[in-house]
Amino acid sequence: MNFDDDETILDGPGNRPAPDSALPQGFRLGDYEIERLLGAGAMGEVYLARQVRLNQRCALKVLPAALAQSADFEKRFASEGQALAMLDHPNVVRVLNAGEDKGRHFLTMEYVEGGSLEEHLAERGGRLPEADARKMLVQILSGLAYAHKAGVVHR
Repeated sequence: MNFDDDETILDGPGNRPAPDSALPQGFRLGDYEIERLLGAGAMGEVYLARQVRLNQRCALKVLPAALAQSADFEKRFASEGQALAMLDHPNVVRVLNAGEDKGRHFLTMEYVEGGSLEEHLAERGGRLPEADARKMLVQILSGLAYAHKAGVVHR
């Protein structure tokens, strides 16, 4: 299964403007309250959110309203959630839930604290020490190999 999701990180140095469809802080989707936009890509916007009932932070990937008008995109988004929910690996973010509210389809994922690669590079003058780069690459490739073995291709 291929997922074409050219994600743009919005939370860090060189922030890009939020998409016009970005949900405002405090907006509720089901039991989830939006805190802020983390990034956006071809198949969704990712928000830092809080599950209200458990007072627990999570990442919420939301299919943009414009794409939700297409049954094909809804189907691709649902398939993505089902495929990713089957993955269980320390270097792959877990999908915890899927839902729909107010005409918005969303996936709930674990929120992993830390920064983006862009932030880490900015803190180090644009370069990583070789040992750090190797460690990151091993983790990334381990997660990708696991996903590929399960039939999931991340582009």
